Amino acid sequence: MCVRLIFAPLLLFFMLAGEPAVARAEVFPAGAQARSEYLRLRNLDPSGDSPVHAAKWVRLAEEMNGIYLKSVNTMPSRDLLFAADTHMRVYRASRSPGYLKRGKVIADTLIERYSPAVPEYGHALVLRGDIAVAEGDGSSSALRWYERVGMASPLLGSQAQSRMQSLTNGTFSKVLPSSDLEVPRLVPRLVGGSRVITKRIVLDPGHGGFDAGAVNGNGLEEKELTLDFGRRVKALLERDSSIAVHLTRTDDTFVPLARRTGYANTRKADAFVSLHLNASPSHQLRGLESYYLDTTDDEASRLLAERENGVVPGGAVDDLTFILSDLIQSGKLEESVELSHYLESAVHRATLLNYPESKSHGVKKGPFFVLVGAHMPCTLIELFFIDNGADGAKLATDSFRSIVSEGLAKGLTRFGNGEAVGLEAPVSEVSKPQAQRAPQRSRKRKKK
Repeated sequence: MCVRLIFAPLLLFFMLAGEPAVARAEVFPAGAQARSEYLRLRNLDPSGDSPVHAAKWVRLAEEMNGIYLKSVNTMPSRDLLFAADTHMRVYRASRSPGYLKRGKVIADTLIERYSPAVPEYGHALVLRGDIAVAEGDGSSSALRWYERVGMASPLLGSQAQSRMQSLTNGTFSKVLPSSDLEVPRLVPRLVGGSRVITKRIVLDPGHGGFDAGAVNGNGLEEKELTLDFGRRVKALLERDSSIAVHLTRTDDTFVPLARRTGYANTRKADAFVSLHLNASPSHQLRGLESYYLDTTDDEASRLLAERENGVVPGGAVDDLTFILSDLIQSGKLEESVELSHYLESAVHRATLLNYPESKSHGVKKGPFFVLVGAHMPCTLIELFFIDNGADGAKLATDSFRSIVSEGLAKGLTRFGNGEAVGLEAPVSEVSKPQAQRAPQRSRKRKKK
């Protein structure tokens, strides 16, 4: 396990999942690389003010400005929004007025060219309000921008209202927090009453918002399935009043990977489970598999981790992505392996009863950033291949989703209770190092 204690504070600060993929790259190929870098930096540095990544944000802003100047008439709304937000983030860190001016021009281009029906429109209005405040353009100008947000995007209404209230109260600083382009919908912790909680679970529905994840030929999106599974498992587990379940997102919003485990940490969860669906270049692979956090030499696992970490295949990856905190996760490794086995075996067993052809590729290890910094046992589970004809058809049915959800709930209920795990292997076998178990088969997967 790779250990870098010096980075532990970074890993513990505002770590709240999923993991974006480079969606819609084919719409605007000229911006694919910049888009991928933006999403990756957003996951590594959600607040946009980490000195570790400051130079990378600056380089990205210059690259995006070059793309804008060459392709201003063809840039889609999302690329314009990402470019405007990048310049605003650099301005917040550097106070260089040139970046503020660029961000204003790009945001105005988006607002002028697109209608309120475009999801990015409301975010651009929030950015314009922020820019007006930073320019010292007067509170009335900023208020006009924020007032338009509620009419264009009800989802962003609360964000705009809080900014308007701060302006009215005279507490709005020019040192603005990043708007982050998302409004996390997080379930509050249950307090009070006679309910005695003995187990807390945080489920992380992967992807969300502009990040659809994998999509099959029938239009079924990974982000929809992961949220559906999260809601189903939560309902099943909370039939037991001693179990509290929280979701890192409860609707179609994007939450940076770097905040998802932090959400679990603040709720003192006993287990963190990131839910995903798989895909492959051949569309022939099927089955489920689960992962615990560790470095690996297996090519298939490495490529999958690159995809989930938001990295272009073959692209550079920050060392931070692969650093495991010795103060935290190393002490939870065996329990994370055990949790991975409980879920993999419970889901496999549940699906085999009604679908004898159901497959499982077992438990593996991988450097998934969404698991870094967890204070509790954690796992990432890939619930079958959404792009496979057989798996995809089953995933589209309510009955199969119910069976998978029941398997997940059963595995989480049994975890920590000392019950046997796996179809055959006892608990004593699940915490053995990966090298002592069957070798992994190398499989290449396409980027989601």
